[in-house]
Amino acid sequence: MKGNLAIAAAFVAAVVVVVNALIFINKFKSVDESLLGSSPKPEESPKYNIEDFRFTKEEHWTACAQGQCFQKTILRGDGILTKEGDINEYIFVTTFDLLTITNKLKNTQILEKDCSIPQNQTPIDYSATTLIEYKGKTKEIKYPGCQEELEQIEKLFPKSRTN
Repeated sequence: MKGNLAIAAAFVAAVVVVVNALIFINKFKSVDESLLGSSPKPEESPKYNIEDFRFTKEEHWTACAQGQCFQKTILRGDGILTKEGDINEYIFVTTFDLLTITNKLKNTQILEKDCSIPQNQTPIDYSATTLIEYKGKTKEIKYPGCQEELEQIEKLFPKSRTN
């Protein structure tokens, strides 16, 4: 009887492993595989690289109580997210998250949109410039241009460990 229970338990465990593997593989089916770059050298990146991708945002505030009045965020194609400002932080981004971000970048068509700012919408106490480099295209966006699209992309970034 104990032998049959052990066999049944092993069978259930194997089924669970196979189902989890299928779920994991299915997540990547909708990802555009052309977004993956060539394999990087180990010293350049942990395991992955989306060639020719860089997202840089520089923010400045005029009304800040203490500390530095700026934040610079850089997400590189090798999966490193850097935040510089009051607190400096380096976060490793998973391949899946990088692909999700670059797919959102494609889906919003932000690189092709007119993100210019009407003159009456220029803020006085805050400024931000976002530079997106992807697949040979470069786009500079000044706040509040294309704010809805930028928010959709940035909400996919990993959360800061200090928040």
